[in-house]
Parts: sequence; C-alpha cells; structure tokens
Amino acid sequence: MIKPEVDILSLAKNKTCIGYGTGITMLGTLASCSLQFYCLVDDNPELQGKSIDGMVIKSLEWLRDQDRSKYLVIVCGSTSSSVLRMSDNLREMDYEYRVNFIDCYQFHFYSISQKLKNSVGIDTGFDLFEKIQKLSLQSTIANLSTISGTWLFVEVCNHLLSKIGGNIAECGVYFGGNAWVSLQVSKQVRQATYLLLDSFEGFKEISTYDPQSRKDDFKQNDYQLVKNTFSPFHNVAIHRGYFDQVLPELPEMEYALVYIDCDLYQPTIDCGDYFFPRLKSGGMLLIHDYWEPGVERPSSSKQNFAGIKKAVDNLSQKYTFDLIEFPETTHALLVKK
Repeated sequence: MIKPEVDILSLAKNKTCIGYGTGITMLGTLASCSLQFYCLVDDNPELQGKSIDGMVIKSLEWLRDQDRSKYLVIVCGSTSSSVLRMSDNLREMDYEYRVNFIDCYQFHFYSISQKLKNSVGIDTGFDLFEKIQKLSLQSTIANLSTISGTWLFVEVCNHLLSKIGGNIAECGVYFGGNAWVSLQVSKQVRQATYLLLDSFEGFKEISTYDPQSRKDDFKQNDYQLVKNTFSPFHNVAIHRGYFDQVLPELPEMEYALVYIDCDLYQPTIDCGDYFFPRLKSGGMLLIHDYWEPGVERPSSSKQNFAGIKKAVDNLSQKYTFDLIEFPETTHALLVKK
C-alpha cells in the first residue's frame, strides 16, 4: 500500500496531471494544492473544446488514446456518486487507482491539515480521513458537503467537543449524509446533543444577493426518509421548518460547533445571529459555499451561492471572529474570539 504522506504527493510530481471534472471542486483543488493541470476532461459534450482559466476541456475518448504512463488523472467529483462514476469510467479504460489516477480528496487532506494545525492547533489523522472517505463512498445517503468537507467537520467536532464541550447543530441537512457519516465515525459526536435543522421543502425565497437560477433547488428533500435515517441515534433531534420559524423555538443551550449550509444570504444571517452568541468561548461556525473561484466558467455550469460571502461579511460587522478559508470544500471556519 502506498504511504499516504510521501507517495501520493510524489506521484503527482512525477507525472503530468490532468483534471477530471470542471466544477468548483476542481477549481478549489487548484487554488489550495500544489498541482497544475495540463488540461481537463469532462463527460459533458457541451463543455468539450471550451476552456476554464486557460485549461482546455477534452473528452474521455481523447484520454483513452493517451499514454497512461505519462499522466496522472485527478478525479474532481463533488459528490461520492460522481467520484465513483468517474473512477469507474477510468477503470474501464484500464487506468489503475493510485497508479494512473487518484481522487482530489487525497490532496485535500494535506492542505486542510496544514491550515487546521497552523490556525487552530488541530492535529489531524490520515486514518480518520480514510475511514470517512471509504464510508462516504459506500453510503447511499446523499451528501453535498464533499468527502473532505465531512472529514473537516468531524476533525473540528472532535477537537472542540474534547476541549470545550457543548453541543452541535447543522443548519441545512439535505438527506443527512454529512451527519450520518459523522455519527458513524465519531464517539464525541454521538455523545453530544446534535440538532438537525431544515425546511425539507426547498427555499422559502431568494434575495437579490442569491442566484435566481437556483431558486427551485432542494425541493425533493424527503423529511420522513431523513427522520427514519436518524431514528437509531438518541442524541439527534430534527427540527423541521424554515429557520426564521424554527430558531426561536429551540431549547436554550451552548454550542461547540454549528454547521451552516443554508445556501442563501438571509438564512445564513438568521442562523449566524442566533448561534454565534450561543457559541462557547473558542467555539466555531463552519459555513459552506463561502469560497468562490473568481474565474469565468462555461454558461452551462451551475451558479455559485454568491450570497454566502455577503452574509459572512455582514456577520463580521457584528461579531468578532477569525476566519479560515478552505477553497478545497468552499467552507469558511469562523472561530469565536
């Protein structure tokens, strides 16, 4: 087995890298890791021949004809299902995992670990990362936090719950993939009160700061399915409804970490205003969709949730915190001073 800390990084240095995938996960990987892509490949025929930030997008058929010994393909899928699908495509072309291709999350481990250590003194573990990666790839529960995003969440949870105690909340749970994996791998998470908040009905309204093209997202959420998923966990409480209605009804308590994945400007403000004063000293907010790539992408790409950065800027006018940015996962970690 390849030694993670040395051989994965040297593997990329000894070959020409090609990015598989053209979304924000690919751009976040380039923004945070010491990689350069010769070109990109993508399954979508509408994208082929176009370019992103100077990188030409080619087809999988082009990749099939290349000399595999010269290249390392970096799979940049944003979800576990996309990583599996893309990996299967490569294996069908006789590309071998950790020889001719690897997923981007292996590189995220190193860049995120360095930031956590230098910024908040968290020592990470590759064993925990690998456990979360394997479990995420095996799980059928949808998770939009990304594999390394869930690992980041668990590392911060374990650190804070061991150091300061308190409870956890997650605002915007989708089908519960992030919470389910976290509960499976972390004893600290299972022992803390864990609140899950979501309307399970999609967005209530879209502000002028938010992408109008995404106003109908997430209407397919299934509350009963999520309820059944978490019924074995007695420390989990699900609160159904829009945040401005649910937050005033929550029991009063202190929190170590609150994960805000609301996608939109106003719900992020509402959750930040409610939870930040209730964070314990040294507690943190983890906010998804904060980082934006700042490069033009093809018109067929999904618009980013641009209101999140505006919301965090708003919160910074009212509360004192240090902010750590993670382009790999688009998260921002707000550390209460």
